[in-house]
Amino acid sequence: ALVLGLHAPSPHNTQSWRFRLVSDRECLLFVDPRRLLPETDPPARQIHIGCGTFAEAFVLGASRLGHAARVEPFPMGPYPSPSAVGTLPVARLVLTGERAAPDPLAAFLEARQTSRLPHLEPRLAPEMTARVLADMGAGDAEVTFVPSAGLDPYLELFERAMEVESTTRATNEETRRWFRFDGSAAKERRDGLTFEANGITGTRAFFARLFTSDTEASWNAKGTIEKGLASFREAVRATSAVAFVTTGQNGHDAHLAAGRATMRLMLAATRHGLFTHPVNQILQEYEAMRPLREAFEARTGVTAPRKIQMILRVGRTPRPFLTYRRHAGDLFVRG
Repeated sequence: ALVLGLHAPSPHNTQSWRFRLVSDRECLLFVDPRRLLPETDPPARQIHIGCGTFAEAFVLGASRLGHAARVEPFPMGPYPSPSAVGTLPVARLVLTGERAAPDPLAAFLEARQTSRLPHLEPRLAPEMTARVLADMGAGDAEVTFVPSAGLDPYLELFERAMEVESTTRATNEETRRWFRFDGSAAKERRDGLTFEANGITGTRAFFARLFTSDTEASWNAKGTIEKGLASFREAVRATSAVAFVTTGQNGHDAHLAAGRATMRLMLAATRHGLFTHPVNQILQEYEAMRPLREAFEARTGVTAPRKIQMILRVGRTPRPFLTYRRHAGDLFVRG
């Protein structure tokens, strides 16, 4: 069940999960503090959403094996301080001992992929988004699709947010640290980002590798940034649908709930031959993003304590690049 959970997505493909086995039916899930994103995700909100996607994938994977499972958030209580992330378990994952019928979404765990490619026409009809929502089922987070007629102003905001992230040195450097510039590095480390995973394939990927090196000067050069932004704009401007995942509060327990809902949304989309692409730059909590984030919140009308936790492009694309996952044996805490 844990291995099936590894098909879950995570921010920057950090896969910041660690497990401590308690028994053959129970384990504790921790954030790996070595895999945080302090520049783009200062409160570790997105990291905990990633833990939520893993937890839901674990429950679904267990059901496919015939086992009922449950997730107990923060079984030892909340972190005593923000700096304590990773010291206490995010969740207790339990196989209850009862039999369970496979959840229909569990069949799509391996098929789910993130696609940063432009969506194929036409935009998704309301009937299709309604089917995706119905297949998700109920959860502790609200999922809504933006009406097609109101989509374009949001797409412009998403483009501007990516420009802020890419031109802010600290956040762009954090992306570089998680970027695997060649195939051998990606295969060896089995995490992080690649040109192909960012929708830059074929001849474009060849030239991207030829003219971009893993140095601060090369990565932050105006030409490098503009090429990355051009690829992002191309994808965002060809967007079929956008979904928001919203919670009533904004603590780490809400982040877990948002992650679980996001996992189900992604799998429900996969069931209908669709791909998803998180575009969360505008939600991030570092200072340079604040003006755009506040403009986005004003447009949506979603303000504290409510929080839009995830934004996903949803649509049809050619099959994207399949990213690596770390080996399960490397994720267990011993002792």
